[in-house]
Amino acid sequence: TITVYSEANADFNPKASSSCNPYTITFDNLSFNAASYKWDFGDGGTSSTLFEPTYVFNNTTNALKPYTVSLEVTSNRGCTDTCSSKVNVYRYVNADFDVNINEDCSPLTVSITNNSFGGTYRWYWNSAAATGAADYTSTNATETFTHEYINTSGSDITFYLTLVAQNTNGCTDTLTKEILVHSSITAGFSYVQNDPCNPSDVVFTNTSTGGG
Repeated sequence: TITVYSEANADFNPKASSSCNPYTITFDNLSFNAASYKWDFGDGGTSSTLFEPTYVFNNTTNALKPYTVSLEVTSNRGCTDTCSSKVNVYRYVNADFDVNINEDCSPLTVSITNNSFGGTYRWYWNSAAATGAADYTSTNATETFTHEYINTSGSDITFYLTLVAQNTNGCTDTLTKEILVHSSITAGFSYVQNDPCNPSDVVFTNTSTGGG
């Protein structure tokens, strides 16, 4: 008598998937006639025996990073099967910049140094949400430039300097820093002197503006 056990079949989703860093995937196990599972995530050592594991794929390089994910299943009879597929993580994006000053009186000239990774950098002088057209766009990841903030309102104003870094795959990262600008002050006064003879009474009126 020849006994042939039913084959095990390894299968999962997603397959050939790509996304931005970090890329978190909860795998959908489509295998059948399997009693045990061994996942290899292609990073040189991490594995799992869960039925449907969740894994975070990272890429801190300046290029696309592929991972080969494999699932090996074993049936109750010891039959095995393996399924493999690629997971791609797009190039690293990180918004980072320094300012030389973040609080002073108007007019305030701020020196800004870009320390980012990505490819394209959109700058917003006062938008925490980074909506609408950027005030300045560049592809220079290490440039230093200045922007002048003006406040003549008579009260303090907090401006939201925002950078959006983006790679060619549309992955983005955003960083916002607050710039506190005290209102400018204009000193002035007027006076009325009805009689210049000694002693002379003079009425002064302060016409200064700004300063809160």
